[in-house]
Amino acid sequence: MIVPLNPDTETQSLEQALDQVLIEMLYASDWTQIPNNPLTVEKSAEWAVWRQQLRDFPETWIPSNEADIPDPPL
Repeated sequence: MIVPLNPDTETQSLEQALDQVLIEMLYASDWTQIPNNPLTVEKSAEWAVWRQQLRDFPETWIPSNEADIPDPPL
């Protein structure tokens, strides 16, 4: 999924804009990792893998005005 990054150029770098996007995505998917969520064990595991991909993404990202972030599980 291509995500445009629009940092506030006066106070925010591209890296900070990416971090903000990733944190928001992780926050929005926290529910997938709590006990007794409505997902199957397999689906929860898929979400766990995706969340780890988000955490690892900055290590391989080449700074630009967009980021090709892995798609979340369906």
